[in-house]
Amino acid sequence: MRTLLRESVIPAPAAAVWAFHARPGAFERLCPPWQGVKVERAEGAFAELRVTLSLPVGPARATWIAQHEGYVEGRSFRDRQVRGPFGSWVHTHEVAPLGPDRCVLRDRVEYEPPGGQLGAAVLGRKIARDLETVFAFRHRRTAHDVLRHAPWAGRPPLRIVVAGSGGVIGRQLVPYLLNAGHRVDRLLRPGSSAPPAHLPTGIVRWDPAPAGGAAPWVDLEALAGADVIVNLAGHPIATRWNARAMALIRGSRVGATALLARAAADLPVRPALINASGVSLYPDQRRRDLDETCPADRGHFIADVANDWEAALAPALEAGVRTVTLRIGVVLTSAGGMLARLAPAFRWMLGGRLGDGGQYISWISMDDLLAIVERAAHDPAMAGVYNAVSPRPVTSLELARTLGRVLRRPAVVPAPGWALRLAFGRMGEVALRSVRAVPGRLLEAGFEFRGAELEAVLRDELGRPSRGAYAPTERAEDGHS
Repeated sequence: MRTLLRESVIPAPAAAVWAFHARPGAFERLCPPWQGVKVERAEGAFAELRVTLSLPVGPARATWIAQHEGYVEGRSFRDRQVRGPFGSWVHTHEVAPLGPDRCVLRDRVEYEPPGGQLGAAVLGRKIARDLETVFAFRHRRTAHDVLRHAPWAGRPPLRIVVAGSGGVIGRQLVPYLLNAGHRVDRLLRPGSSAPPAHLPTGIVRWDPAPAGGAAPWVDLEALAGADVIVNLAGHPIATRWNARAMALIRGSRVGATALLARAAADLPVRPALINASGVSLYPDQRRRDLDETCPADRGHFIADVANDWEAALAPALEAGVRTVTLRIGVVLTSAGGMLARLAPAFRWMLGGRLGDGGQYISWISMDDLLAIVERAAHDPAMAGVYNAVSPRPVTSLELARTLGRVLRRPAVVPAPGWALRLAFGRMGEVALRSVRAVPGRLLEAGFEFRGAELEAVLRDELGRPSRGAYAPTERAEDGHS
């Protein structure tokens, strides 16, 4: 039997750390993004919860079923493998107070590697290293979320309605908000796939682009009573831009925003409206930072879409709805978007700079973006336009070199401008533009960016820790018994 023990001191009350584990959304938040694990089902009350996970094993996927047992309210519980890849697995979670504002989070895993003695001999050391990385991530994520939720913990939970909940950002935002204790509803079109049954979210029906030329609509009766609407709806940009794709990119953003702006204005109690936008509306600029006071660009497709996207908020603004526009940069997550596309190329030693490498990329960590949305939902002082980007934009060359260092691969195969245009058509021009946006208003408001260092964010997203990356963990052990 092998044993992994990891302990961390979390600067938060034990009750808050326990609540993080006990509330819906915890599994999604604790699944490392680089592993591709999916929660298929979660059945029963927390003390007796049975969770079915799907995880990649080479080109296929395997099922892991874990059963909660040994529940002690506020202190500990175990999950035992009922079916899965390990010979055996028992994971004990413990939270022990160290006073009113500190606690110890302790994970103890007793396991047998797959394949008996042969599997232990061949895979034992790799499994031990991988578990160290996973549990270090879990402790960092727990501390991050608990501390981000802390300023709002004494307030009543909100009813938050999310459009675009199935996108890259939405898939993390929904469990993040549920785990903070909020009621979350999803805006879904008729015929859309049912949301995951294990996440207790409601449904509000809408159709911002009905077939046959019918008028866009949203169920105002179901929307009534919402405290906040978060609009992340939008057709993916990272496709080849033919006429149909461009119409979808524009319509899915402008039309959906106009519909929700009118709905927010028409409701008897008007909710706040947090609307996504993009830094792509800023001019191509390499020499100076661009904050929210900089004029928008015009004259190319993606900037024109972003301008029209924001202009569609007019009905809400005219009605006095508190409206927050988040101009979001490149969200660095291995779950999708730019990083998910670049990482495989680098692993195959085919990665390098885009274009000449001198163009700036305005980026943001997923965790910081979620915290910005949470603050915008709670803080009545937040209104208007905010650049949701890291305070440290990087060049394409810096990104390539850093990603290569994290993955221990050379970054020597450039993608010249002509190749990007050939492969992606007009969409390739987006990767060649330089947008050096900075979060001026968020910094003025005192928002703390905890993912401001590019290398640390990449390591966290890709499961490639460096020495010293496990702070604030105090103790980690792996041994045999």
